[in-house]
Order: sequence, then C-alpha cells, then structure tokens
Amino acid sequence: MRRIALLKSKLFAHQIKHVKFHAAKRKSGDWSDCGTGKSLTALAKFRLLYHAKVATKLLIVCPLSVLECWASEIEKHTDFTYIKLIGDVDSKLKSLKQNKHIYLITYDAIAGRGGGLGIVWNALIRKKFGMVVCDEITNIKNFRARRTKALALLCEEIQYSIFLSGTPITKHVEDIFTIYRIMDDGDTFGKNIFSAKHTYLKNIGYIYPNWVIRQEKLEELRDKLYKNAVRVKKDECLDLPPKIWLPRFCYLSQEQQELYRDIANNILEDLEVGTSGKTMSIHGALDKMGKLSQIIDGFVYANEGTQLLTQNPKLEVLREVIQEIPQEEKIIIYARWREDLRLIGTFLQASGIPFSIMHGNLSAKQRKEQVLSFIQKKEVRVFLSQIETGGFGLTLIQASNIIYFSLSFSLVFFLQSQDRIHRIGQTKSCRYFILMGKDSIDEYVWETLQKGIELSKALIDENRVTRLKEYLTKIGGSQ
Repeated sequence: MRRIALLKSKLFAHQIKHVKFHAAKRKSGDWSDCGTGKSLTALAKFRLLYHAKVATKLLIVCPLSVLECWASEIEKHTDFTYIKLIGDVDSKLKSLKQNKHIYLITYDAIAGRGGGLGIVWNALIRKKFGMVVCDEITNIKNFRARRTKALALLCEEIQYSIFLSGTPITKHVEDIFTIYRIMDDGDTFGKNIFSAKHTYLKNIGYIYPNWVIRQEKLEELRDKLYKNAVRVKKDECLDLPPKIWLPRFCYLSQEQQELYRDIANNILEDLEVGTSGKTMSIHGALDKMGKLSQIIDGFVYANEGTQLLTQNPKLEVLREVIQEIPQEEKIIIYARWREDLRLIGTFLQASGIPFSIMHGNLSAKQRKEQVLSFIQKKEVRVFLSQIETGGFGLTLIQASNIIYFSLSFSLVFFLQSQDRIHRIGQTKSCRYFILMGKDSIDEYVWETLQKGIELSKALIDENRVTRLKEYLTKIGGSQ
C-alpha cells in the first residue's frame, strides 16, 4: 500500500490509513482537522484509481478562495496535469474540452446559465469524470438550492468521491444530513433528509428553530457519522507546536463611547422585546452588534458613506503588537470589514511595512499573486486579509503570528483561520493576538467563540443572552 507514496511527497501514517479506508469505499468523507493533509489523501486515492485505470479524470469542486491552493497542491505532490475552470461560461466550456487529468471548479460555477441545471453542468456530465473531490463541503447546505441539486446529481453520475471538511458540523447541525445525502446517496442516513433530522435531532427553539442532538441518539449518530467517513485530530497525529492566545485591549474614546451606547441601548430594547414573547429579528440584532464592532474599529458604515472617527485606539494597540513581534517574523492580520483593511493598510504603508492583501473583490489570479508575494518575498512581512476570504484553505506556515484586528461572528471562519499557520510544516509556537475594546461586544464575541458557540445560536440561548446584556450595559472608556 505504501506505493501510493509515488506521489512526490511521503505520506504520514494517518494519511496511509485514511487512503486505505477511502480505497475500500466508492464514496466517503474525511472530517480531519485542518492542516492534517486531507488534500494529499484525496490525491493519493486518485493516483490509485488512475494506476488501476478505473478513473482517469478527477473533478475537484471547492470555494474560490481555495482553488489556487489546490493548484499548488497538485503541482507540489503529483505529476498530474490540471486546468482551472474559471472565467465566463464560454471560457469554462473551452477549458473543459482540453485533455487534462484534473479539473478545478467552484461550487457556484456548477449550475450556470442555460436550460435545466445549466450549460456548464451538462458539459461536466458529458466529461464522464471517474472521481470527484468536494472540498469545504459545508458550503453546501440547503438541499433545495439550485447549486446543491446540481452537485447532488453530478455526484450521482461519478463513481468515486471524497468529501472534505475540517468542520462538517457547523452552527446548523441539521446540515450534516444534506452533506451525507449528497456524499453517499443516502447510504448512511437514508435519502429522506427530513426523516433523518427528526430521528436524531429535536427543536428546542422557541421563536426560532434551534436543532440539537437527541441525547439518547448521540452514540448512534456518532457511529453512523463514521460509517463512511474518517477523522483525525491534529494532536493525535502531528507533533505540532502549541497555540498561545494573547488578548490585548484598548479603551474607547469619548466619541466612540457615545456612539456605542446609543446602539447598545437599542439592542437591549430589542432583546427585551424578544423575551416578552414577541418576534425579535436575530439578523437585526447581529447587524446592530456589527455596528458596535465597527465603532470599536474606528469607523461606522452609514447611508451617506463611511464615517471615520477622530481617534482609533485599536490601531494604536495594533502598532504596539507589531512592534512587540520580532522584526524577522511574518504576521497575518485578519479583520472583518473592508474599511478595516483600508485603515490597517494605510497604517502599514505609513509605517514602512510591506504587505500583501486579500479581499473578496480580487480575482483568483490576483489572490494567488498576493499569497505568493507573502510566501516568497522575505521583505513582505504582513499578510492582511478579510477573515472570510483568507481564512480558508491557505497554508501560511511562513508566519507564526496571527493578529485578529476584529473577529468574524462565524465560528467556522474563526476555527478555520487559526489553522492557516498551525498545520503540517509549522515548527514555531503559534501566537494569536486578539484585539478588543475593553468591556465591549468584542469581549462577548471572543468569549462566545472560545466556547465553540455561533453568535446566531447564542441569541437563542437564555444564558448567553443574559451574558450579552451584561456586556451591553458597560463599556471601557478612555484611560
């Protein structure tokens, strides 16, 4: 079985074990932690199938943010040829006509324009792929969505598949049944997603649905999850350095306090309405919490445009943290808002610190250029990115420091972003600096994410709502 190491890189023991598992099944999943080498495991299975002349073409479906990462992995670990199906529909169709071993496409591109499920989908079907890899499969959730249907029908036509995710169970635990329905065509939980959900979960929500696992079904559910899937944690298979968490605080200016209190009081009123039994909009509350986050970061998005605040204490803390990190060490700075990137970028330029930048408006080519600049150029010290854009799929072990200028409200984004530096190949201790406004919503978000709770879930949890109210009634001002 070790002949699978004919890939350019040697496999770890857990990867060899997982390839054996996947080789024994037509359709399977790998829910191992980020950074444990799931992509290499998937490529190794394709190598086996290709050697046996069972599958000669591989389709890899992934988010746009990790498409270039797959291209790099293919180049690094294999001798396979590949092509990226990007651009407009005509460009994708033209690329599909080329004779390659591996074809890369995003989830959004599968169901394109045209009759039925689209011209691109029809062309993919005609290509007759022998194997498909679906990476970051949690991007697929709603089984009624057009792209979900397109992927499900596409996977039914392809004999072999591997689904990959470091976090298969997200804030909506019921989504796991959609994933398995597509992954193994109902072999694990049956084809009726509604029935599976009610068998293993119960709704404890009052105003809003909140599905949780039935305790009497927990062991059975756990066994079922690994009937056709494998998982390994990093601390079980890799000798990785520790994670060190370093919270840092700023105190809000008088201007920030005044703006903050008005919105905080408004949220408190919304929460009181919710507890009285009337409808409370979770999305509305999250939007207002986002406004509080913006104020702490030094700006506010308003109808008339972006309002910059006179003082920005958090930027001063960022300056101190960067100065604290040894000059020769690279740094990743994650932020939630585009305005954060503009403010931080201006600060880095003024400080003479070269940086790469990643945000949602960059093309795949531009993203690759920015990543390579950070990885390959010694003088480029900082990788500045929105957490939603640069927090997935990338391997950035050239850095061992991450600064969270602001936190996303998504637990998945938070967990995924940590592992950009804490993965195979990292030799240094990984330091994570969390920049927060003292006694503010920042601390509540940090506390909630540390407990492994999604912010949207926290708003339907009585204890977490009580905790939120405590934070909304206090704010650490200028010291």
